[in-house]
Amino acid sequence: MKKIIHLSLFLGLVVGISTIALAFVNDLTAPIIAEAQDVLFAQQRQAAFPEATRHISHATDAPYTLEIIEALSGDTTLGYIYVQEIMGFADVVRYMLVIDTNGYIRNFLTLFNMETPGFAYPPRLYYWAEHQFMDQYLDTHIDTLAAATVTTAPIIEAIRHAYDDFFARR
Repeated sequence: MKKIIHLSLFLGLVVGISTIALAFVNDLTAPIIAEAQDVLFAQQRQAAFPEATRHISHATDAPYTLEIIEALSGDTTLGYIYVQEIMGFADVVRYMLVIDTNGYIRNFLTLFNMETPGFAYPPRLYYWAEHQFMDQYLDTHIDTLAAATVTTAPIIEAIRHAYDDFFARR
């Protein structure tokens, strides 16, 4: 019994020290990680519309949409970047949806995804971006090959809301 109490106290001490060390390391690395993510997002935003000379952030109340960024070359609008976030099967999925002024998806880029590999990637999305106009798919049922809809269904719904906002801005 004495040994169990001794081991329990020792384990509690190890857990306490580990927790303090982890919190300390997190405090050190969190600003560095946030800065790196900001730089990466700025690069991805510029890559979405390489010809853009400036970006304007617009406030939004569109469902799932955290930010709408208008890409411009001079005074000409090139398109919009929708930063959206949905609750997937296990965690939040944040992505960037890029729509040009013709209504074509130019890119779909996952910014944050802790889902099982393959979730958070609606099927044929890259095909849509290259070959098809999104409206053809707005009223259809789309699943992944495994029929996993917990993550893909909210992404498709969020894309529909982005299109509603896009067409309202035209």
